[in-house]
Amino acid sequence: MLQALGISTEETAVYRAVVRLGEARLIDVGTTVGEAVKDVGAAVARLESLGLVARNPDDVVVAVRPDMAIDALVAERENELQRAVLAARAIADEFRAEQREEPSYGVADIVRGRSALQARYRQLQLGAREEVLTFDRPPYVATLGVNEDEVEHLTRGARSRGLYDTTAFDVPGQLDWLAAAAEAGEEARVIDGLPLKMSIADRRVALIPLTMDAESVGSMGLLIGPSALLDALVMLFEALWERAVPFEKAFADPSADPSAAASAEASAHPAAPDVQLLTLLTAGLGDDAIARQLKVSARTVRRRVAGLLDDLDARTRFQAGVQARARGLI
Repeated sequence: MLQALGISTEETAVYRAVVRLGEARLIDVGTTVGEAVKDVGAAVARLESLGLVARNPDDVVVAVRPDMAIDALVAERENELQRAVLAARAIADEFRAEQREEPSYGVADIVRGRSALQARYRQLQLGAREEVLTFDRPPYVATLGVNEDEVEHLTRGARSRGLYDTTAFDVPGQLDWLAAAAEAGEEARVIDGLPLKMSIADRRVALIPLTMDAESVGSMGLLIGPSALLDALVMLFEALWERAVPFEKAFADPSADPSAAASAEASAHPAAPDVQLLTLLTAGLGDDAIARQLKVSARTVRRRVAGLLDDLDARTRFQAGVQARARGLI
């Protein structure tokens, strides 16, 4: 219970015994906890040094009021942690000073091993204060689902923008996970042909895998600090973000805004499910991938696509995408 304050399990047992007894000699405490007097004496000495117990002139042990004593220990530990943070920042400043003297050293560090790579990725997500930029594409090294670390930094007010490759939708359920991420605050867009997987936190650190084959994609990565290389990766993200297809309207619930639904009907806009279909279609997904995400058959997708082309007065899927963007549907 008190291990976080540096108090061992044995010392905690002795302390609780003293609290229950009110005041007692070492032999009485030893009898209560089932320990030898020598061991109890060592524990009491340690507790006394922490200010949790006191001894009177008759060598009787008395517990100090627990809430006050423990609160004081917690405050002391918080002060120690704060000093550690300041020391870490000073060391980081020294490290950055060294980097300025040797610009070619430490621009990028290799991270080896799946567990080390996953730990770095979590640190990047949870440490972000302003924004996380992500390239997402297969192959994946773990079962997909809601990214709890992303939800955590979104809750703290950090922005999250994700670019998803069309091949990410070969995985059933991806659209549902994107909808959950969008509800948490992620901004998502889709594009065909992402060159790599990548995460960038606050435009100051990036993590990318060094290989993209399914067998080794999660075994080695590159951690990139402030540098021209990092600036180039941010520019690449922004350039592709402008070209990508936004997903926000694909997750919108038209029933939540009756006036919007009426307006859509009046202007012959497609119904809500077809906005999802339009988004997936414009992003470049094939019929099979769309069918997996919408949980319908490929035949149903083809039928609905034909209906969309007719509604939008388009002869090709490309024209349908152009018309959809022009009308503000996606």
